[in-house]
Amino acid sequence: MFSRMYLAAGLFVACTTVAAASTAIGTASARGDMRVDGSAITGNATLFDGTAIETSQAFAILRLNKGTEIRLGSGSVGMLYRDHMVLQHGKSELSTSDSFQMQASGFHVIPTEANARGTVFVTGQGSIQVAAMTGVFQVTNSRGFVLAQVHPGSAMNFAMQAAGSTTSFCGKLTTSNGHFYVTESGGAVHEIVGHDVDKEAANKSFARFVDKHVSVSGTIDTSAQPTGGATNVVDVSSIDRGRCGAGAAAAGFGGDTAITVIEGGAAAAALGWGVYEAGTTASR
Repeated sequence: MFSRMYLAAGLFVACTTVAAASTAIGTASARGDMRVDGSAITGNATLFDGTAIETSQAFAILRLNKGTEIRLGSGSVGMLYRDHMVLQHGKSELSTSDSFQMQASGFHVIPTEANARGTVFVTGQGSIQVAAMTGVFQVTNSRGFVLAQVHPGSAMNFAMQAAGSTTSFCGKLTTSNGHFYVTESGGAVHEIVGHDVDKEAANKSFARFVDKHVSVSGTIDTSAQPTGGATNVVDVSSIDRGRCGAGAAAAGFGGDTAITVIEGGAAAAALGWGVYEAGTTASR
């Protein structure tokens, strides 16, 4: 009798697991062909957790049960999950009322408020462009370090590059407890040091720029532990008074990689690429 009860319980668990795995999370529609889990689909398709989606000449609209909508541009490839999507290639526009996030090229793009709407574009191997139309999007690396916040009407490009390489960035210089920091307009914070010169001399040099905007060049020190909420430590080779020009700013982030962030002139291009049919663009 007990063996029958165990068998029945086992069958119930197995059936429950299969049912959970096969629960639909949304639908997809396309004006043309798309591939869902490797099968060619015309028109509509049901989406499940872990569904692979690929568009060809047409764009696709993915509508999830929790109110999230994703528009995939033509020639896009991605894996869709219940709470996130991994965009492997192409362009996407995300409209969401919850914490659903886009992941691409090792970056996580996360809305920080309800009804956020923005675009994520894989621009090359290890690089993406993020633009916000409504709401603020936070961009982190795979370790969860906040790299920047993208505000409505603006865009940023993020690209991986070798750790320890030369990097440059712009922002406001502040000091706390004997440490110096540069905070970019996007919110990223860098601790700056002067290992190649006397520390006291370096600190005096940095002190001249406190509460001013500076342009900094240097090298990521991946062996140093940042303080004060900074995401990295930069060994400064040059520091000058001035603001970054549109499209010319760059920023490095610690860990196994460095990140380049470009602001300003990219915004219009990012907001205008459009995931819709030819001749139309994403509305603002």
